[in-house]
Amino acid sequence: MHRSAKMLGNLFFQTYCLNRGPLVVLDIGSQDINGSLKNELPDEIKYIGVDFSGGNNVDVVLEDPYILPFESNSIDALVCSSVFEHSDFYWVLFLELVRIIKPGGLIYINAPSNGYIHRYPVDSWRFYPDAGHSLALWATRNGYDIKLLESFIHGKIRSAGEEGEWNDFVAIFVKGSSNANTFDKRILDSIVDYSNAYCDKNTIAKNDSFYPEDLQITKRLNIVELDLVQRNNQISELEQSLRDTSADLVQRNNQISELEQSLRDTSADLVQRNNQISELEQSLRDTSVDLVQRNNQISELEQSLRDTSVDLVQRNNQISELEQSLRDTSVDLVQRNNQISELEQSLRDTSADLVQRNNQISELEKHYTIEIKKVEMMFKNSRSMRFTKPLRVLGDFYRSIFSAKELKVKNSSFIDESRYIFLQLRKSLTNYGLHDTLRKIFNKLKKVKTSKIAFKNTNKLISNLKYQLPVIDFDPLSEEFSSYQVNKKIDPKVKAIAFYLPQFHPFPENDEWWGKGFTEWTNVCKATAKFIGHNQPHRPIHLGYYDLRVEAIMEEQAKIAQEYGVYGFSYYFYWFSGKVLMELPLINMLNNKKIDIPFCLTWANENWSRRWDGQENEILISQNHSLEDSENFIRYLIKYFKDDRYIKIENKPVLIVYRANIIPNIIDITKLWNNILIENGFSGIYLIAAQTFGIRDPRPLGFDAAVEFPPHTIISEEISSNIQGLNKDFEGNVYCYNQIVNNEVKKLEPEYKQYRAAMLSWDNTARRKNNSHIMANFSIRRYKQWLSNIASCTKNSIRLNENEKFIFINAWNEWAEGTHLEPDTKYGFKYLQATYDILKNYINPEHAEIIRESQENSIAIVVHIHYMDTWEDIKKIIKKILSVHDSDIYITITNLEQYQSIKNDFPSANIELVENRGRDILPFINVLKKIIHKNYVAICKIHSKKSEYRSDGEVIRKELYFSLINNEITLEKIPKFFEVNKKLGMLVPGKYFLQHNDINMYFNRENISKVCSVIGVNFKESKFPAGSMFWARPAALQKLLKLESGELFDVEEGLADGTVAHAVERLFGLVSESSGFYNIDL
Repeated sequence: MHRSAKMLGNLFFQTYCLNRGPLVVLDIGSQDINGSLKNELPDEIKYIGVDFSGGNNVDVVLEDPYILPFESNSIDALVCSSVFEHSDFYWVLFLELVRIIKPGGLIYINAPSNGYIHRYPVDSWRFYPDAGHSLALWATRNGYDIKLLESFIHGKIRSAGEEGEWNDFVAIFVKGSSNANTFDKRILDSIVDYSNAYCDKNTIAKNDSFYPEDLQITKRLNIVELDLVQRNNQISELEQSLRDTSADLVQRNNQISELEQSLRDTSADLVQRNNQISELEQSLRDTSVDLVQRNNQISELEQSLRDTSVDLVQRNNQISELEQSLRDTSVDLVQRNNQISELEQSLRDTSADLVQRNNQISELEKHYTIEIKKVEMMFKNSRSMRFTKPLRVLGDFYRSIFSAKELKVKNSSFIDESRYIFLQLRKSLTNYGLHDTLRKIFNKLKKVKTSKIAFKNTNKLISNLKYQLPVIDFDPLSEEFSSYQVNKKIDPKVKAIAFYLPQFHPFPENDEWWGKGFTEWTNVCKATAKFIGHNQPHRPIHLGYYDLRVEAIMEEQAKIAQEYGVYGFSYYFYWFSGKVLMELPLINMLNNKKIDIPFCLTWANENWSRRWDGQENEILISQNHSLEDSENFIRYLIKYFKDDRYIKIENKPVLIVYRANIIPNIIDITKLWNNILIENGFSGIYLIAAQTFGIRDPRPLGFDAAVEFPPHTIISEEISSNIQGLNKDFEGNVYCYNQIVNNEVKKLEPEYKQYRAAMLSWDNTARRKNNSHIMANFSIRRYKQWLSNIASCTKNSIRLNENEKFIFINAWNEWAEGTHLEPDTKYGFKYLQATYDILKNYINPEHAEIIRESQENSIAIVVHIHYMDTWEDIKKIIKKILSVHDSDIYITITNLEQYQSIKNDFPSANIELVENRGRDILPFINVLKKIIHKNYVAICKIHSKKSEYRSDGEVIRKELYFSLINNEITLEKIPKFFEVNKKLGMLVPGKYFLQHNDINMYFNRENISKVCSVIGVNFKESKFPAGSMFWARPAALQKLLKLESGELFDVEEGLADGTVAHAVERLFGLVSESSGFYNIDL
């Protein structure tokens, strides 16, 4: 018995027989020839050895090998190893095995799938992968209920030439199909070297292979033989070359003889020249002292020149910028002078009209003053007075405009333009935020052609608007420059891969196409700003304008990336029908293990053209996609795939293809690539299609997954018309980074596997100059929110397995496209620090523990924590409730640093990390979805409300907390109150159970309409729980589960009102009522 047969027999006993009580195992073919399965048997199992001849380990000698002397249904387990190949009628023997095995009993068969002939006494059969199915079918046709649990071909475990050169076929059967679930484990769970597997559990990979191992060896041998023929041809050519060389040697010897004669002839001349040299040497010694002095002077001059060169580069850049600015300003000055002349003329023309306008303005001032006093008297004691002051000022001014129109004021351009500005207010708030919106309003008002007197009310309005809508500082992150800092090393479960451009070095093709010494830095340095506040050019720090031919650069890049939590790089790979461009940095990386970072490749499989300078139709180098080219390409990459650092999923190297849909016959290509990688010892290839140029679902392409590739697929309005100081020659497009992020965070997971990606600012002005695409309004905070969203979505993905939790970042070093994690002069290491701050939240597997299936109590406490400094107050509330009622606790957090303190205080709490979006509302809805089926009598909703924009914010929070546990309905009676009153939906702190009115609805009507449309509720004015803290029956709020996708919730901006979260707060009471429940205050 060969070694693999013993090993697999041992695995059978360990997997199926341990801890199953006293079993009787029958071994067919038990005679000890080079070993026996008896030696592998656990101690508690009774062994009976059977063979047709006596010997060691044989308890029963068979007279007829096809008639077993045992009762039907009498044996617990039966093993038959290395027997079926020697049985003339193994199918007859199999029926006999099935007969004697008990219901629920097991049959283990091991036989060779290939290998050399070994007659004991005959060697008749070899078993292929489907033999197990055939045996089970044979037994079924003969009236037995038998089920195949698993079968497979195991790999060889000895080298060629040793005894036992087989691949083992293994099959395990259970008598009675209903008994299959009795056995939890399978041998396939514990081995990796197998192929063509079948298992009744779908979680096992099949590892299908159409080439048995002996055929693979034959195929390799054919390749070797072909190589030998080629080498023999090369040897013949070398022999011919040697003969040709011999004749050349005779000729060269004759030439050498002639040269020797010539050498003798010149010896006399050498004596004379030696004398001359002696004289010159003396002269050289005389001048040596002078040379030392001159060398010192030259060294000083060289150092001065080097010092000056750096300053010259900086000054030249500054001069270029100033020259461009001067040219732009000159044109602008001419235009402004013309405008001033026109305005002066217009001012002279309108002087007669000023008296009438001043009278009208006086009337408007009186009306405006009366309305303000009314508002002040009506709401001076309102809690929302301070909060809504800016909007009330805007509203009154807006109404005064309409009053003026009713008086039929002539020449009302001032009124019409003001009205237009206010109609645009909501749209501007959404796109640009409050501060930028107010600034734009003031700038537009100032452009109205009227006198200083006419601006009197406008200036008053501007003054009042200094009391701006409160904005909460929800993240301590600043937008300032950040220096390098040492971070704790992390290994997050969600792993970030940055796209990496290996272009920053000169190579011949770029020299030819763009000029000697061209690299991306050439374009980056020349970039100029196109409008006020435009961040160009991008200037690198730390490694400066580096050259990737220097391997120390890539070593440092890998080190910095991993220090800031970046898991790996995806290097762009440029293959053009066998020609590879920009590969030198990758070859250096492959040979230099100090560049210690995981990596994969992204094949940029499109043509190169002169798109940078607008000549779109001039192709520099093209692709030639074909079956042959695809095979050559994948074989070329094998050397990369075999590197230990290469990123693999289930032993499949990851390859991203930029434009998969332009490769002809792509399905056939993917099959070819998989087969080639299997031949090379991998389990196949893991293909990811970049979502570019219309590609979305990767499955029709035969790919495993897709990856987002922003700026492809992003959504934003074109906003160049709103950009201040835009260069008049600019013909490109400007988009809004705020809009992009806001749309990206609302995306839902598609039906296929998709890897999410985020980008930084993205701005290709360096390449396209005045025809560039620019993502304006970039901020580190928005990038961080985007990254947080895709990390959270990836963690919670239902389609990505644990070994597929990757996110991508565009990019590590796309300097000419303005998107780079590498530090620059504007933000320093801030890009990287923001990345690290997000990824460190995913280092602990326990942060995903919510929600347990078990329900222990009838009360649930649902808490959301963003501000950890409120935890001590919340902890007291929870403990107070727990002192009266045993309760299940569900807590959502926005930062993993909060986790341990909460877990220490409440070890049994369910805790989940969520992105900071939708305030406390979206996390609450998602928790509600996970617990709605658990039949809780009541839940208590609490969150870390701060209201920092209010001086009484802390008082409000503590009043809400106190009201939840100290009220007219005592804490002890709250669960009973819900049990008795079956239609009770919510209990709300009385002071904060408010009626809808114009003030608390001012900012929220539009969002309320959207929410009502989604959840199917007709809006009517009712009461709502201000502060969103209450007791509730889960069923009363079930309609809110239609919002759990998060599509309506914008990225967090810190606004104190007017968000979808505030709209849902206004609707809690109405949702309960619309579901047939009533609400009361505490």
